[in-house]
Parts: sequence; structure tokens; C-alpha cells
Amino acid sequence: MFLKSNKEIFLSIDRTTTCQDHGMPILMAIAYWGKGADEKLKGSHEYKIICNLTDGGTNPSTIDNIRKMKNVELKHLERLHAKVVIGSKYTIVGSANFSENGLGYGSATNAGQYEAALQIATEPVHSDWFDELWNKASIVSDNDISKAFEAWLNNSNAGRGTDDTYESQQTPPKEELLIEELLEDEIKHPNKMRMATSRLERRYIEVVEPEKLADTSISTKRAVWNPAHAANFIWVMSGNSVEEAFSTRKKFESTLQVFNRMESKGIKTTKKVLTFLVHLAQDKSFSKSLRYWAQQSVKELERLIKEQNHQ
Repeated sequence: MFLKSNKEIFLSIDRTTTCQDHGMPILMAIAYWGKGADEKLKGSHEYKIICNLTDGGTNPSTIDNIRKMKNVELKHLERLHAKVVIGSKYTIVGSANFSENGLGYGSATNAGQYEAALQIATEPVHSDWFDELWNKASIVSDNDISKAFEAWLNNSNAGRGTDDTYESQQTPPKEELLIEELLEDEIKHPNKMRMATSRLERRYIEVVEPEKLADTSISTKRAVWNPAHAANFIWVMSGNSVEEAFSTRKKFESTLQVFNRMESKGIKTTKKVLTFLVHLAQDKSFSKSLRYWAQQSVKELERLIKEQNHQ
């Protein structure tokens, strides 16, 4: 069967999953995975998945979520570029990665990329091919996820992944950006600037430094400064200023000032702040206004990083 669109491919994957023989894992050798792909895997089925974490085209947060699923065996393989799903009855071979654009779900329900595939009857040679790749692939480790974040940030799309969902340019929202969604009410001792809200701190730990979730004393960690830098950057990016208590000045009035402050903590801080801003630009649990200004902040921070690298 010829599948002539991303939606038809997505429906074929769903059909293949539904028809799967009980107790047999669905085999997926799909190079790149975008946001929300983990939510499309069914908890009632078992999976063996091979992805590519090295090219910068896979959203590391998605893979990190998948590797925590009890019904999934997960490996990664450098140079993998295949897009193949092998079920007990059907095999799908095509061009689509497991992303919103590739399969036409989520924000790309009525858009996405032009894709095509073939659905054919499964033969033993298909699983033999998968097993050969599986034996070459490696278990995904914490270090692999960390390196994948660097690749994802440094690729040509600067933090959005080569096949992660691209959204149309957001238009300025009607509602006003509220400082209460970003920053605490006042500067608290011994801080020199207003810190991020506890909600932002928690979300930062969840998506950027999840290894610290087990520690209940999150508020005492140096990691809380990274969401604080992100929150201050967004607020200033939106055209506002915010008080601080450094000896050199009393307010952040430009994104360059916030950038210089985060840079003083080291390049790793700036990269983690950028990672968090990329996430906030897509996180629909936050207001449209915050997401819009996070998106603008990603572009501005990328510009400042580029200028810094050229100096």
C-alpha cells in the first residue's frame, strides 16, 4: 500500500500497532524524534526502538522520556537515517521521522512536511535487518542525553533540532506578559537579583537537569540561577527592566546585561539557559505571552552567543 502523506503514515503506524500480535514488540528504527513523540507510544504494547542521538536532529527530552518507559527497550545508533516500523503483520518503510512535522500530529495537524511511505506485509528479512542494527546499537545513557543536548543546540537550527517541530512565527499575544509568572516578588537575601518562580525552577530541573529531581533541596542548588537568568532575560526582552542589587547598577535594562551576568558563570550556564528558553517557547502549560517572549529570547540569546564567539 502506498502512503502518500504524513497523516496516512501516522494512521498506518496506528493500524500496525493495533494489529500487533500479543507479546511481540513493535520494532522501530527511526532516526529522529521530535517533541510529543513519546506520548504517541501506547502503554498497552511493547517496543524496541533505535534512534540517532548524534546528528542533532532528535529532541533529547523526548528520548529521555522514552527511556523511562517500562514497555520500551531503547538504543541509539550513530549514522542511523532509516524510518522503518516493523510489526508482526505490517512493515512501514518511508521518509517520515517521528515528529509533528513528519507525521502531522500536534501543532502540525494541518501542516507538516510532504512525506511518503510503503506499507508492506512483514517478512522475516525485516526483523533480521532490525536485529543486525540492534546488535550494533548502544543503550542510551545519561551521558548520551547530555551530549545529545549539545548536538541539538549546535545544529543548523540552533536549538530546535533538524527534524523537531518547527512552528510558524508566533505573533505577539494580546495578553500582557505578567512578571508574576516569571519572577519572585522581590530580591531575597543573599541573592543579588530576583529569582525565578518556584514553578519555573521546578520545570527547569525537570527538563534540563533531571538528575537533581531526587534532591528535595532544589532551592539551595546553584541550578536555580539558570532559570533565574532565563526569567530575567525574558522579562527584559519584552521591553521591561527589573531591579537588581549589584554594585555596578540597580537594574537590568538590556538583554546584554543579563547575558553578561550569565556568561560570568561560564558557558555551560548560557547553554543551559538557552536549552530552557527553547523548552519554554514550546511548553503549552505556560501562557501564550510567556511562550512568545521565550521564543524571541531564543533568537536574541543565539545572536549574543554568536557575537561573543566572533570576538
